[in-house]
Amino acid sequence: MTLRSSVYSAALVLFMGIIPGEMFKLYDRIPYFDKGLHLIGGFVLAMLLTGIFGREQKKMSPYTFAVLIVSASTLIGVLWEHAEYLSGYFTRDYFPLIYRYFHGGNLRDTLGDLAFDILGALLFLQVYVRFSKLDTTKQLF
Repeated sequence: MTLRSSVYSAALVLFMGIIPGEMFKLYDRIPYFDKGLHLIGGFVLAMLLTGIFGREQKKMSPYTFAVLIVSASTLIGVLWEHAEYLSGYFTRDYFPLIYRYFHGGNLRDTLGDLAFDILGALLFLQVYVRFSKLDTTKQLF
């Protein structure tokens, strides 16, 4: 998978998940719709990061590379959750259109979202290791 197709996949998940999800009330109609998006988002984000860090992969062990991808995916998930929180806090009164499409939930929702971001990244790495030509016999770190 190329970097370009990873970027397109990330944009598709982002825009096709948020806008139709809110327009058709999928977040309310489908239980765990949000968690499914975070799972897919973590998967696609790990795919994108693998494309970005692809050249660096050859310089490190597969396990170090896996830790890098999961950590970077988690960091982006944390930043996303902070943005949701701040959006919910500041945009409700001043920018209701933004608030309609982008706001966060409570702590339980945030922790669940982060767990599914991480799970999506780990799932991608499983697929990546299985179907790529990674040499997993290299030293651990």
